[in-house]
Amino acid sequence: MKLCLEAEGKTSGVIPHAKLELFKKEKANSTISAEMLALANAVTDSNAVLFDGANGFAGCIPGLHYVLKKQGLMKTLHCINPNEVLSAGQDEELERIYGNCNSFRKSL
Repeated sequence: MKLCLEAEGKTSGVIPHAKLELFKKEKANSTISAEMLALANAVTDSNAVLFDGANGFAGCIPGLHYVLKKQGLMKTLHCINPNEVLSAGQDEELERIYGNCNSFRKSL
């Protein structure tokens, strides 16, 4: 299972309502399914890329701008500080995550 970063349809943020309900059910039963573990892994992977933890969070703001641009909410990745740019390889990682969106939607 992959995490989709694009909000559309009935998706609230990046985690669909159905997945949130699954989490609540498992929490009530004190269980953790393989599906939920896979979702947790996908969220962690996405956060690492978005916030650029591997590079000391240097590309954090441009990474978030990248997502907003993909969603049509920003026109560019530009930051107030012109030195704030994506880290080396961060754009490829962001595209990798976006490439996983279709398989995530199909798994719902």
